[in-house]
Amino acid sequence: MNEITLSDFDYSLVGTETAQKLKALSNQLDGIYQNYSVVVGEVLYKAQQELASYDNGTFQKWVASKGISKSNAYNYINSYRLVQNLDNPKEKEIFLQQPKSMQYEMSKPSANPEVNQAVFDGDVKTHKEYKELERRLKLKDQALEAVKGELERVKLTKTTEKVIEKEVVPDDYKATQDLNKQLLGKNKDLSDELDSVKRSLRLKEASYEMLEKESSEALALKDSIEHLRADKEKLENSVTNIFNLSKIVTKFENFFDEEMAPLRFKTLIQGIGKDAQIEKLRDILTLTENWLDEMNKIVPENGRTIIEGEIINE
Repeated sequence: MNEITLSDFDYSLVGTETAQKLKALSNQLDGIYQNYSVVVGEVLYKAQQELASYDNGTFQKWVASKGISKSNAYNYINSYRLVQNLDNPKEKEIFLQQPKSMQYEMSKPSANPEVNQAVFDGDVKTHKEYKELERRLKLKDQALEAVKGELERVKLTKTTEKVIEKEVVPDDYKATQDLNKQLLGKNKDLSDELDSVKRSLRLKEASYEMLEKESSEALALKDSIEHLRADKEKLENSVTNIFNLSKIVTKFENFFDEEMAPLRFKTLIQGIGKDAQIEKLRDILTLTENWLDEMNKIVPENGRTIIEGEIINE
């Protein structure tokens, strides 16, 4: 059972008829030897299983005692195991018809299933073709791995732009806050001015009452009284407006407080997204902005007080 290196016989050394007979005998011998490899592999496999619990290379020593090298022993075993795993009888037949070198390549644990299938499909017929296809597929796999590695590297090294959230105070917030403080200050001034106007009107009312009794010009007196009543009504409306203004100022205080209350709504507003509600919010903000402009126009300036559109110079 000594292993020798195989080489192709030069059939040109003999006659044509003899060469044909020798080739037929060679094919017969190859068939016997190929089956022999699988049969030997089965024996070696069973011996390997039997000696699996022994260490110190007991199985290798046993194989060497039979005149079989370690590498060939495992080639036989691999061939046997591959045949056992082939469910297709046609594929088993094709495998047994292959040269021993092809069988060893196909039965290696590292054999490429795609190359083996090419043998079963008849696309690969020689050991050289087998190794060439194996090499090309290996290069393709290496190229794919290189591409994957590059993609992973780019993904890991790609700079991630960090979005830094920064609380932004609206441009008109300070102006609105200042207006709020001004309104609070003016509220007390208006209250004092209102008391003064009330006293003045009470004096005027008393004077008109005396004038009504004493004047002979009833029509003029009547007109004066009606005018006084109109002033009184305007005054009452002014009082109501002042108290309403006080409520508005209070609401502005609560909305624009020192803790920057609008910012508490940032998360809510950002969570709305691009829908109809955000457009409604923009409309409300525009309306508020226009209202503040109009309020700024009617807020009293130095030297005058505005009540229901009338200017009273002090």
